Amino acid sequence: MKLNKLIKFPDPKNKKKFVIFNNGFLNKKKILEYNENLEGWTEEHTNMHEDICNGNHPIDIYSRKNLINNMPENIGRKTILEIGCSSGYLIKDLKKKFKNISYIGADVIRFSLLRLAKKYKKFPFLKFDLTKSPLKKLKFDYIIMLNVLEHIKDDCLAIKNTFKLLNKNGTIYIEVPAMPFLFDNYDRQLLHFRRYSMVDLINKLKSNGYTIVKKQHLGFFCFIPFALIKIFDKYFLKNKSSAKTKIQISDNILIKFLFYLEERLSNLYYPLGVRCFVVARKL
Repeated sequence: MKLNKLIKFPDPKNKKKFVIFNNGFLNKKKILEYNENLEGWTEEHTNMHEDICNGNHPIDIYSRKNLINNMPENIGRKTILEIGCSSGYLIKDLKKKFKNISYIGADVIRFSLLRLAKKYKKFPFLKFDLTKSPLKKLKFDYIIMLNVLEHIKDDCLAIKNTFKLLNKNGTIYIEVPAMPFLFDNYDRQLLHFRRYSMVDLINKLKSNGYTIVKKQHLGFFCFIPFALIKIFDKYFLKNKSSAKTKIQISDNILIKFLFYLEERLSNLYYPLGVRCFVVARKL
């Protein structure tokens, strides 16, 4: 699983120099740290998600499966940049599906990156804020952002910077929470700045140069109970329930069955859902 070439990453301390990754950074650096932005995610949020479901919530499992099913069968040695690699659940799935992947992980949470760097020694990990991207000259073939964009205040600038990071004909995979009218205290507790309509997400991608390849709603079959619970909590419980409680409640056998059903019917387009998923390309 070596990178297809030795990538020259900019040196965080000297912009005129670079750092080479070859199964580990030079100067014994485990990760490269450029900058940070904790307004949309924190170490405590990572710990909460890992403690509650450890990546095994039905919608998260389906999210990762859906992403991989929408990637080419053979990606060869093309480079993948995952922004928001967090706890590393997707890395494991990508390794299982694809051999010899050229993967680079990025996040804003230092302790998560250090842990991943120790576990996946052949992959480079970077700590940086996408709106202040330090990777001015680097280009990648694929960028993955699953449930990340809603945590970035200036999402248009983030999208603009992903476009700069892609090679020509490069592809971005973006997933975000759907339906702005369902924005509530649950979203605030998870440090979401917004929920998206499919039209809004697509317009932001197009306005920054992307061509849309595919659009898809996830969680169609569980949308009605999901929406009713959020509306009831918002207007009747006055947002008193915790995000942790809601995540725990939604991890049940019924939700698992509904996502199993949706997976079997994934070739259909659903007009609404819990999340929006878009594949876009830089032509």
